[in-house]
Amino acid sequence: MIRDILDLQFRLRKERSPYVLATVVEIIGSSSAKPA
Repeated sequence: MIRDILDLQFRLRKERSPYVLATVVEIIGSSSAKPA
């Protein structure tokens, strides 16, 4: 999980795209909302 987030952050820095940022935020928000 942590590795996936770090990978997404790396992609975000690489692409510097608002769309990627929104997608990452949505993914993290959905993952956080779901029970482990």
